[in-house]
Amino acid sequence: MKIICPHCNKEEMAVYQALDIVNDVAHEKLQCYRCGYWAIHNSKNYKEEFEKSNYYTLEFSTTSGDKEKFTGTKEEIYKQIDEYEWIGFSGLKKENELRMMATCIDILKYGYMYEFKDSEYSNYEITVDNGLWVRIRYGIF
Repeated sequence: MKIICPHCNKEEMAVYQALDIVNDVAHEKLQCYRCGYWAIHNSKNYKEEFEKSNYYTLEFSTTSGDKEKFTGTKEEIYKQIDEYEWIGFSGLKKENELRMMATCIDILKYGYMYEFKDSEYSNYEITVDNGLWVRIRYGIF
């Protein structure tokens, strides 16, 4: 079975396998040598959902009209969040507009209660005050 890298779509990924004989679980690591994308999954949850990866997909939308999907490593996503042009808060006073944007940026980068400030992203979905929806998933979607 050939698996093409979901990040660069150019290279077949190398597969490394290991068996945990105590728990009877097979672990696989998939690695692309072209772009560096990697992902790990095991035979217990093999539904094409990766257990761990260095690439994430972060999606968000707001009731004010902002909506975007970011993919990449945590650092690449931070850069994309910083470069995003917010349009939904433009009708507010400048002070309120900047405060709303800063709050959304903090939640996108670090989580609602700073869950990801000092750790990697994990599968996560939250709706904050019925105004901001965020979903983070392993891999590229």
